[in-house]
Amino acid sequence: MRDILRAFVKAGIGSGLNLVLGLARNKLLAVALGPQGMGVLALLQQLQATALPIATLGGDAPLVQGLASRKDRARDEFLASAALSLLTGWGICLIAFLGILPFLGTNFFSGELFLNSFTVRLMSLPVLFSAMAAFFLSLLTAVGAVGTLQKSQLIGSVFGVLAALPLLFVWESRQSHLLVLYLTAAPIFSLTAAIIFSTRLNSTRELLSNFRLAKANSKEVKSYLFFGGTTLVTGFIVTATWLIIRFQIARKLGTESLGHFSAVVSLSGLSLNLMGTALASFYLPKFAAASEQERPIILRQVLKLLTPVAVFIFLILVTFPELILKTLYSKEFVPASSLLTWWAAGDLMRTISFVFGHTIFAGRHLKFAFYSEIIFSALLLIGIYTGLKLQVNIGVAYFIIYSVYLLIVYQFCRRFGYV
Repeated sequence: MRDILRAFVKAGIGSGLNLVLGLARNKLLAVALGPQGMGVLALLQQLQATALPIATLGGDAPLVQGLASRKDRARDEFLASAALSLLTGWGICLIAFLGILPFLGTNFFSGELFLNSFTVRLMSLPVLFSAMAAFFLSLLTAVGAVGTLQKSQLIGSVFGVLAALPLLFVWESRQSHLLVLYLTAAPIFSLTAAIIFSTRLNSTRELLSNFRLAKANSKEVKSYLFFGGTTLVTGFIVTATWLIIRFQIARKLGTESLGHFSAVVSLSGLSLNLMGTALASFYLPKFAAASEQERPIILRQVLKLLTPVAVFIFLILVTFPELILKTLYSKEFVPASSLLTWWAAGDLMRTISFVFGHTIFAGRHLKFAFYSEIIFSALLLIGIYTGLKLQVNIGVAYFIIYSVYLLIVYQFCRRFGYV
């Protein structure tokens, strides 16, 4: 229990600093861009998030799980095989952003701002740099270098805040490609820091040294793609669902309403962002390497640590919604206070469900992880779309959907004997 608490405190300190920097960044963006500009930025960020599962072939979970569950030569060969596979993902994203997406109707009118094919092509930069950063950050996660991982992410967050400053002076031109350049800054510096730290840390330096000598083989490639393929499909479906939702809000209500929506999503996700790093950097590799007898104990300990924090953040958000929106954004975002209240309730359910979701992935129950994500995405899309159609608070639908999702992943974990 002490080891888990120590690791979560270490990850929590780094996540807390990232959180403070994120709030400062959001304040700068709210002042510089206003609700409309924030709405367009949200579309670009969601496009980036939708492409990342493809660029990383399933995110960091397959790489972290594979490295944590292997040793010596098998570990080196797995890393070489994963790197070879990732090159394919990067190539697919380049082809998509440079050659395909600009000709598939991605020129669209959104409120008062026009996103053109040049902007879409530029989006390949933040996607590729984020994918490269994810690779090196996954190495730090796999060897348990939580502190070093936090430093790399913190450096990216610092430069993310600094990159927002120029927008205070140049956004009057309403050029959407300026937002793409802003999105590129943080992953570049995060990648640079991760590379420097990885080459200086003994465990990762040894891993990279052996990796250069190892050869990829078809068995490890298949193993990585099998795990990564599941997380790729589920990750892409979830992020694409959010992309569709944001497009629908922009088209039905305008980019100003989308800006309000994006502010709420950012604020109510504080508990998820604060604890997500701890789950990915500590819980996933520890659970994957644990025995069947140890896994239920680890799950209970993690829930005892995370749940009170999530509840505390929820109570703060629902008690002072207008004050929080006015202070952390601007008075232009106060109309979103009602949405924030319900969305915070949904994110409380989401935070707890993510613990069970990580448990399913770490235990390699990929079929059930796939089914749970598909069911969730379908419910989310239907629920939000219905809320928009009926012109009711979509936060209510979000809360109901994640309550159902929590029950689903809980039942899966109970079936596997983890609960």
